[in-house]
Amino acid sequence: MNQSCPVSFSKVDSIKVRISAFIYSFLIIYFFIFQNALFLALILLDLVLKNIDKRYAPIFIVSSTISKILNLKPIYEDNAPKKFASKIGIVIILLSLIFYKLDKNISDLLILIFLICAFLEAVFSYCVGCKMYSIFNYFQKKFYQ
Repeated sequence: MNQSCPVSFSKVDSIKVRISAFIYSFLIIYFFIFQNALFLALILLDLVLKNIDKRYAPIFIVSSTISKILNLKPIYEDNAPKKFASKIGIVIILLSLIFYKLDKNISDLLILIFLICAFLEAVFSYCVGCKMYSIFNYFQKKFYQ
C-alpha cells in the first residue's frame, strides 16, 4: 500500500512492520491461550517505544533481525499512516488492559479487533489504521480549508 503523506517525509520499512504485526498476532494468540496480560503489556511497550524511538522497541528489534537474517529487501512506505495506526493500537491495547479485570468480554473484543488488524497487516499488507488515516486526512482537509 503506497500512501502519500504531504506532512511527513519519513519512511518506514513495511517488511519490518509486517514481521512485527506477525509477532503481535502470535502474542495475541498466546494471550488468548494462557490468559496472561503480560503478552498485551509487551505489545503495548513495543508500540509506545516504537512511537518514541524504534531503536528501543523489542519486537521491532526482533523483526529487524529477522529481516536481516532472511535478507529481505526493504520496501519503504510513508511513516505517518503507520504511526497513526500504531497510536490506534496503543489505545486499543491500553483499553483492553483496563477492561481485562473490569469486563473480560469488552477486553476480548478489543483484542480480537487488534488481532484482525495485525493479521491483515502481516498477511495481506493491508493496514486498517492507515485507511483510517487517509479518511481522517480527507475530512480534515475538507473541513479546514
